[in-house]
Parts: sequence; C-alpha cells; structure tokens
Amino acid sequence: MKKEKAKKKAPRDWGPTKQKKKRGIIAEEFSGRNMTGFGGAELIRRALEAFRISERFEEIGKGIKKRMRGYRVVELFESVIYGIMLGYGRPWHMRELRWDRVFLRIIGWERFPSQSTLSRFFGRMKVGVADKIEQMNRELVWLWRGKKLKDVTLDLDSHVITVYGEQQRASVGYNPKKRGRKSYHPLMAFIGETGDFIAARLRTGKAKELKGIKTFFRRVLRGLPRGCRVKRVRADSGFYSFAFIKFLASKGIFFIIRARRYPHYMWHALFMRRWKHYKGGISIGEFSLRVGKRSYRMVVMRRQIVSDKTLCEMMAKNVMMARRECYEYHFLVTNHPKDVSGYEIWRMYCKRANCENFIKEAVYSFSLDNIISHHYAGNAVYFQLVMLCYNLANWMKDRVKNHLEKRRMWRSFYRMLLWIPARLVTSARKTRLILPQDHPGRDMFLDLRACLDSV
Repeated sequence: MKKEKAKKKAPRDWGPTKQKKKRGIIAEEFSGRNMTGFGGAELIRRALEAFRISERFEEIGKGIKKRMRGYRVVELFESVIYGIMLGYGRPWHMRELRWDRVFLRIIGWERFPSQSTLSRFFGRMKVGVADKIEQMNRELVWLWRGKKLKDVTLDLDSHVITVYGEQQRASVGYNPKKRGRKSYHPLMAFIGETGDFIAARLRTGKAKELKGIKTFFRRVLRGLPRGCRVKRVRADSGFYSFAFIKFLASKGIFFIIRARRYPHYMWHALFMRRWKHYKGGISIGEFSLRVGKRSYRMVVMRRQIVSDKTLCEMMAKNVMMARRECYEYHFLVTNHPKDVSGYEIWRMYCKRANCENFIKEAVYSFSLDNIISHHYAGNAVYFQLVMLCYNLANWMKDRVKNHLEKRRMWRSFYRMLLWIPARLVTSARKTRLILPQDHPGRDMFLDLRACLDSV
C-alpha cells in the first residue's frame, strides 16, 4: 500500500503582525541650482579683509608681472590660500572650485585660475618674494599676539620634504623615510607659547643641519617687534654645535639644546655617581661642559628600559655593561643658572615636542610636503603661503576653542566650519546665503564671524 503523504502542519498563529512597508526608490536628479558645499568660505574672505592681506599682497607683487591671463597678482595669491584652507593641497585639486559658481559669488570673483595658470605664475617667482611673505607672516603674528607676548620661547626644528622629479636645488641627502631620494631640508622656527610659525628657510637636501643656522636665527631676531625678546631657545640635536652655543650666549639668551651621544659624554654618564631619582624610572644627573672660555651645564637624563630583575642580573655580572645596556641616556646642554634643577630643565625641554605636532599639522592639514613647481623660488613661495594658511587656521582655532572638547587638527576642523552646504537665494533685491539650521558648526561659525567683524 502506498504510504499516505504526511500532511503539512499549518503555521502557528502568532496573532496579527504588521506588514513591512516597502521603501520607495529615490530618484536622483542634477537639477539643483545656486547650491554649494563651501558655505563657510565667507570666513576666509572676511579674514583676508580683516587683516588686510590683499593690500599686503599688492605690495609684495609690485615686482611681478601685473597680469596673467587676466588675473591680478593678488587673485593668484589668494586663490592658493582659498584652496589650501579648504583642504586642496595642489593646484590640480583646486579645479573643483572653478566649477562652483556660488563659491565664486561668495568670494566676489567671476572665475578661478586653472592649474596651468598657477604653474606659470609660480615659475616666475623670485626668492625675494618668499622672504617678503615670511615677513608678512611675522607681522600678522605680532598683530594678533604682540600685546600678549613680551617674552617668547622659540622652538627650532628641521624637516625633510621628499621630491619626485628634477626640481631645482633638490638633492640627495639626509632622508630617513625615503633613502636615496632627492629632497629639501628646511629650517623652521615656531613660538612655543602659541604654536605660531614665524620663520623658515628652504634649503637643499644635502645641506647639513648646522649650515646657515646663525644667519637664520639672526633674521628671526631682526623680525621681532620692539618690546619683545627671546627668553629661551629649545632645539634638537641637529642644532648642537659650539658655534651656535657661543652665539646664543653672546646674545644673552637662555637655551636648552639636545646634545648628540658622543662617546666622551657617555663616559661621563657611565661613571657618574650622583643621580636624583624620580618617578617612572627616571634619574637626573649633570656635569660641566667646557666650550671655549666658559662652562655650561650638561644635564643627563637616564631612563631604565629593562625590568628590575634583569637589571640586577646584569649588575652582578658587569656593572658598566648594565649601565650602558639597561638605560637610555639623553644629554641637554643649557646655560640656565643652578637654581633651576636638572629635572625642571628636562620638563621644559619636553615641551619642545609640540614642535613636531606643529609640523605634522602643516603636513597633513595643509600639504606642506607637496612640491608644485620645478623652480626653487616657486616652491619657496608656496612653502611660505602654506605656513601663512597655518597661522590663519591657528588663529581661528584659538577663537573657537571654547566650543571644542579638545584641540583638533585643521583637516577635521574645516569640514565642520567651512564645508557647509548652502544655497544662494535672491529675493526682494537681496541676496542671502541659506545655511543648514541644525548644522553642528553653527555656534563656532557665528562666534568666529563676530571676531572677524570686530578686528
């Protein structure tokens, strides 16, 4: 007999259920008019007007050919500033701004220069133009900081900019990340209290760090306003030389310079008996360093890098080997008086590490490492324009720091403050820029606009 097929069980009734609504298909259309993604560009325009940067560019551009393709020198300089501040580090990437008519309406222009126009413009630059822009940078810093800064701390550092081509004065030298690649090796100076950039010198890649230091520092001192003096200089081991130490001492400037780990310095540290111990396995000692006819303090910081058990085992075998292998040593030469302890000297020098963050900000947020021209003078001018944008952004961030939980980099800051979707509306013979009502950067935008209007 055929087996009867098992009847399928009816599904269990769980009660009434809500049916899922089908999502409708959203159709996209490129039919929007008078719209932009750079509604915050008005702040940049206000900043250029408030600090009279356009007038300063007029003075700088007197020795340059007046017009190129119908553009004035001021417009070419300002176009680079708009592009860098909005996150476009190369002129080729700035082409997006040419297509945005609302953006052009905001800044009051009819057109935006192309990449080829900017390339020809930077190809006609002279080194003197870069020096004038650097001087303008310092003047702006003293304009908005000068009343508060009477004694400043200068942080000196160098940077390596790798190039990919046959740029003028680029050569193979010290390049830890891209060995054997041509590069530039600029010297840079920052104000330690505020993080503002005040001076730089773009050098060839094979230049040693000690080359041109005294000339560079003299130019920094000449750029200081009246009533402002340098109370302290902090520099890494690239600036360690007896000639520079004598120069700073002759000027009456206190300095803290990290010394290289020469063998005779290590010999002093290994046989040193008087150490002051602090938390974190740190010990501080010092000895005297003779430079010419004067003696300076050499502060030695020793940090334990192995476990206590390993240290005891090695000390039992060989004391000198244990001191050399189980600790790392750092040497700081200074002319501070004896009443400043070695630990305080070390803590003051540790603040110089912020200088590395300043350079990182310029690299990642303003594309400092981008080389846009084959000409050395053009690259030097672009370098100074990048640092001008860095200072403007630093000033803006200080004005709205109350709205931030922590200090942010500019590349995350401009997305909230400048990349604001907006629509241009004309009604009743008035033109208005409509910004989102619930935008997260609304309060910052309004406060910064009020600050620029009051300058």
